[in-house]
Amino acid sequence: MDFANPALLGWTALAGVPVLIHLLARPRPQRIPFAAVRFLRVTQEKARRVYRLKNFLLLALRMLVLSLFVLSVARPIAHQAAGLADEAAFGASVAVIVDDTLGMRWKDRYDLARSEAARILTRQPPGTQAAVFFASGDRTAFLLDHAGLEQEVLRSPCSARWADLTGCLVRVLGEATRREVSAVYVVTDLAASKWPALAKDALLAGGPGLPPISVVDVGDRDAANDSVQDVRLDAEEPRAGQRVEVRARIRAGPRARRRNVELWVGSERREERRLDLAADRDVEVRLAFEAPAPGAYGGSVRLAPSSDDGLDLDDARYFAVNVPEPLPVLLVCGAPEGKDAELYLSTALAPPGLGTRQRFRVTRARPDELAKRSLAPYRAIVVACLTGAAFDPPLWKALGDYLEEGGGVALFQGPVLKAESFAGQEAERVLPVLPGASVDSPEGASLDLVEARHRVLAPFVTGWGGALASARFLTTIGSSPLRAAGSSTVLARFPGLAPALVERSVGAGRVTWFGGLLAPAASDFARSPAFAPFLHALVSYLSGETRSPRDVRPGEVLRGIAEAQAVGGRAEWLVPWDKAPIQSRIDGRSREFALAETDVPGIYEARYALGQKVGRAAFAVNVDPRGSDLHALTLEELAARLPGLTLRRESASLLAPLAGGGAADWVPAALLVLVVVLMGCESWLAART
Repeated sequence: MDFANPALLGWTALAGVPVLIHLLARPRPQRIPFAAVRFLRVTQEKARRVYRLKNFLLLALRMLVLSLFVLSVARPIAHQAAGLADEAAFGASVAVIVDDTLGMRWKDRYDLARSEAARILTRQPPGTQAAVFFASGDRTAFLLDHAGLEQEVLRSPCSARWADLTGCLVRVLGEATRREVSAVYVVTDLAASKWPALAKDALLAGGPGLPPISVVDVGDRDAANDSVQDVRLDAEEPRAGQRVEVRARIRAGPRARRRNVELWVGSERREERRLDLAADRDVEVRLAFEAPAPGAYGGSVRLAPSSDDGLDLDDARYFAVNVPEPLPVLLVCGAPEGKDAELYLSTALAPPGLGTRQRFRVTRARPDELAKRSLAPYRAIVVACLTGAAFDPPLWKALGDYLEEGGGVALFQGPVLKAESFAGQEAERVLPVLPGASVDSPEGASLDLVEARHRVLAPFVTGWGGALASARFLTTIGSSPLRAAGSSTVLARFPGLAPALVERSVGAGRVTWFGGLLAPAASDFARSPAFAPFLHALVSYLSGETRSPRDVRPGEVLRGIAEAQAVGGRAEWLVPWDKAPIQSRIDGRSREFALAETDVPGIYEARYALGQKVGRAAFAVNVDPRGSDLHALTLEELAARLPGLTLRRESASLLAPLAGGGAADWVPAALLVLVVVLMGCESWLAART
């Protein structure tokens, strides 16, 4: 048996205090003249012997109470006989694993864990190398400076990440076999979520020479925690004024109770609900809000504060709301006979009556205007009926220059009236293929998806696949490869016929060519339910509209993508804590800007230059839901998951056994119980004396 706090043993000198009080407060005999004292001497002598015996017992009880109390505070540790490792035989190196993951933020768990880790370091004999490993990933090297390691542990904050403590233990054991580490301490709360099913082969890879593991438990079986596990929006990028439904999943702790759930968008609370939470059950709640004006916003679903929820970091789950402005699109009708196609395209892109909820803002133009007006303000150009008759070399040059600067062009083929207009260097610079003669299919040709994983076609593999495949084209346009268009890719084709959808990269932009006619007499594609979704996906893709991940976990890298070529090549991150904005460089090719400092959950906002405008994007950083699980795991269950390893149990909390600490040692608790019993005996004896 040893002591967790041997320095406190000096306080056993307090046992002499009752002796000192007894000597100072001892009654002095007084002589009183009295005539008939002969008969009182015998009675007085008997009473004196009983009085002295009671005083001696009372004094001994008081000294014992003080001594036992000091011993309980010093915390003697009774180790299990099996697998007990002697501290004197630990050798030259020890490793301490400190659990600093999300669950350790529950009340004062992490503070106790840091104190226990520092205590372990101070107990090491001189000349012993020690290393501290944090479960979140950081490590302090093997050093002889125990005081420096102790200060490093006491200064280290608790992480907001969830980490696999088992994986950390496996890594430490692997290093222990190489460095001849004699002992490994794990300071944790024995939470079940931290110890998933172990791979026996991985743990025993080091052979039979693995060191013993001492598990220091700072847990509490009475831990209760409610959390917001998941938040989903039915519209990732809603339009201004659009109603957005939010579905949140709330996980209750081990006690049934009522809690309020709030929906916040920006700095406004939009809705509040009162939920009846059943013990250890998930509850789904549906909330809704109206999307604000175009811009980047942060939202959250929060549980109202509760005094008995010790882990408030998972009481809120954040989401990003990016309300985009309508994308400016230039619609060009290449021939008078393409009026039907122009009407279909303009109606599908910008249905009348939606107002600010429009996804695209369509501007119409004639082909001869392309060479005279600036095309830079438009995110994409859609040609409704490409015949070649109205396109001369200056127009092809204007489209080519627009593509080189990063624009997107969608060409919907019309009847070929003037094939020579497609010839020439400027036309071949733009076209993915060389359009040919029309082909009639009396039974109607359908679309066959060649690149089904392409961003434009992927949504139609399952959801809209039937509608897209059901469209019939009675007239299609043949094509032949262009020597200059070596980077062309066929995305879809008509079975047994020419390609239907071809993509090509030109400079920093993209151009697509569609070989099916949109006129009512040539196909029913424009009237099918898949036409508008297909057109929206195609134009969004050509415009460079990208969706970067909006939700990451603490410690992961946030990767934003500028919607267009960013002028100046820099982005400014606004982080959710009191800190100056963080500057980030924008990659010129991928338009990506990254941020690695995401240890704090919340809403992160990025701003970057887009010509005369400032682009904005919001991102959410949320904790891992697995870190919300605070259920206790006994040492026996842990030992069953660590086959072949020697475990030792230590107590971290003085009152842990009485408070339901689980794996704490029983000796301090037994001493405290004995102290209480002896104090009761002392009170009874003092009353009888």
